[in-house]
This record gives sequence, C-alpha cells and structure tokens, in this order.
Amino acid sequence: MKNDNYEDGLKKRNEFVDEDELLKELQPEEDTDYYDSVSPDELGHGLRINEEYAYEGAWLPEKEPLGAGRIIRRILLAVFLVLLLLAIILTAFLTANEFKPGQKVKVAVSHDATKELAREQEFSLLTWDIGYGVFGQNASYKPDGGDDTRTANEAEVGNYMTGILKQLQKMDPDVALLQEVDKDSTRSYRTNESSIIFKALPDMQGAFTNDWLCRFVPHPLLGRVDAGIQTMSKFPISSAQRRAFPVPNHWPLSTIRPKRGMLVTRIPLKDTDRELVVVNVHLQPYEEQSESAAQQINRLKRVLEDEVTGGNYVICGGNFNQTFSTTYTDQFMNLPDVWQPDILEEEEFNYGLQLLMDSGVATARSLSMNYKENKDKDFQFYVIDGFILSSNINVKKITTKDLGFLYSNHNPVVMTLELEE
Repeated sequence: MKNDNYEDGLKKRNEFVDEDELLKELQPEEDTDYYDSVSPDELGHGLRINEEYAYEGAWLPEKEPLGAGRIIRRILLAVFLVLLLLAIILTAFLTANEFKPGQKVKVAVSHDATKELAREQEFSLLTWDIGYGVFGQNASYKPDGGDDTRTANEAEVGNYMTGILKQLQKMDPDVALLQEVDKDSTRSYRTNESSIIFKALPDMQGAFTNDWLCRFVPHPLLGRVDAGIQTMSKFPISSAQRRAFPVPNHWPLSTIRPKRGMLVTRIPLKDTDRELVVVNVHLQPYEEQSESAAQQINRLKRVLEDEVTGGNYVICGGNFNQTFSTTYTDQFMNLPDVWQPDILEEEEFNYGLQLLMDSGVATARSLSMNYKENKDKDFQFYVIDGFILSSNINVKKITTKDLGFLYSNHNPVVMTLELEE
C-alpha cells in the first residue's frame, strides 16, 4: 500500500516538471570542460554546422568596399616604394662606377709636332671654353636660370663644332687650351669632339684629360657625361700630367659631379734645360662651394709657384670662373638674380706671377637667356677667361676675339708673347 502511494506521488511530480527547463539547468557553463564532455562525433557535427553557416556568411561581418582615398594612398605608396628601389639601384650603380682619378696621373700625348720653340721667339697661345659644342647662341641652360637642359639638337651641335673648328684653323695658334670638350656625352649626341679637333689640327700634338666622367647624371638630366680639357701644341710635348683639385662634393653627389683637375704639359726649349710649363684649367665658380673653390686656387698657386722657383717659364690659361683684380669690367652690367663671378686678387700670388685678361670684349655670356633672341636687351656678360704668367714672359698682345657667341657661350682669348732670356 505504501509503495503504491509513493509511485502515484512520483507520477504527479513529473507532471509538473518542464523538460526544457530541466535541460537548461543541466547544461554546463561555456568553458573548456564542456567540450571535453562532448563526444567527438557530436563535436564534429557542430563544427560542420558552423562551417556551413560561415560559408553562407551567417556570422562573418561584411567587408566595406575600399574608398577612392584609400585606393589612391595605396597607389602612391606603391609608386614611392618603386621609386625608392630605383634610386637605391641607381646610387649603387653610380657608386660602383664612380670616376676617382688620382692626385697625379700621367696623360697620354697624341699625334706629332715638329716645330721648335726657343727663347725670344714670338708665338701665340689661345684659350677657349667651347661649351661642349652645345652652348651656342640659342642656348638657355636651366641650371643657370634658363629654360632647357638639352640646349642643342644634333644638327646644331654639328653646326657649332664646324664653326669652332673653322675658327681654330683661322686663328692658327701655336698652343691652344680648350675647356668643356665632350668626348662621349649624351648632350652632344655622343660626338667625339676631342678626336674631331685632333683631325682638324693635324700639325698639332695634344693631350686630353677628363674633369667630368659619369655613366648617368640624373640631375640635371644629362645622361652620360664624358668631358674634359684639352691642350694642343705645334711644339713637341715631352710629358703631360693631370693634377687633381680638391673635390667639393661628398658621396653620393660626388658620383655625378665634376672632378676638376689641371692639365700640366711640358714643352722643351731650344738651347736651354728650362721648360715651358703650360697649365690648362677650368675652375669651378665660387658660388657653388666657396671653401673648395678657394682650395682649388691654393692648389693652383702651389703648382705654379713651384714651377717658377724651379726656373721654368709658366703659363696658366683657361676658364677661371672669376675676374682678375687687374681687369676693368665696369662697362658690363651686373644684373640682379644672375650669377656674378668673384674677384681673384693678383696680390695673392707670389714670385711675380702676373694675371692678365682682356676686358675690351666680354669673354663669356650668361646662359640664363637665349642670346640670339635677347642680345639687344640688357644682358649679363663676363670677363672670366685669361692667363696667369711668370714674370720671365713678355706679353706682346692679348685680345678677346668677338665671335658674337655664335658657337659657344665663351669667346676665345688669344695672346702673343715671347720667353725672355
């Protein structure tokens, strides 16, 4: 009787129990222990269900489309990284191929000359910066404030070089000091101006040395540059040597900028052991690197003074990119915002060295404007080409040939002289 009552009571109790609520109470909290209590089959089944939901995008957040601003930023970043990589590659290439001349380098002398030079014999000497054959009357050069990086087309280069050669043949100097001579440069269309000059002056011996050699100049965009200075002589040259000037630029600029030097040639004299020492120079402007430009002058003074004290006859000629203190230039205007040369004082030189320029005609013009189109306007002219001579040389005449800057931004300067006993 008692057992029957117990079973009836239990049945009545079960009638009031909600099975769903009971399952919730029995469900453990979400933790790792729960997954340990689930069988592998049940767990796998749940994962498969979740995968199906994931594929359907039921529980992943939707991705927002990229805006125009984000796309542009990503493109700019990609372009920057590409340019950076190219700059690194170019710098490495230029560094590996940098022109590094020694302090003293022997220079080859080409062709033959037979004319003898004696003391008290009158002869002529010329200096001319031929402007790479690209700085004729139409040139307006961007680095100097002009309009163009490439200042001449191939036909103009041919015309300028033809004019330069004809003038050299016409003036017929015994010794010629030439600056800005291209040998294999992009700007002059790989014209070997050095070789052309040798062929045009067959009775002259000569030597060429680089003062700018770079496989690729990116700024200004010049491409390959192979240029230098060249000395020609009707008198036999016994030796030629390149003497380096201090380099104004540090790496990486040193890989693309000029490495200037002086070309020292020696000409034996008849009936004496003394020599005529001819020094060809193209100095950098003071404005570029004033400290290194001053160092160049000091180096040049030491070389000249050493030769003078050795008893030799010494002539230094070229483009000094400075005006000598002995030169009157008030007739030429100094225009604003245009490069102006510094003054080189004669008193800085010892042992009676004399500084000579002809100020009757400008030796150079500014490349800030096209000369042909603006020559009737206010224009900047300079007197920056000339000679430094030892006191045992007697100068008969010095003249700047006015060629109207047809073929170069410099005019040739010719000197007639003789060596004293």
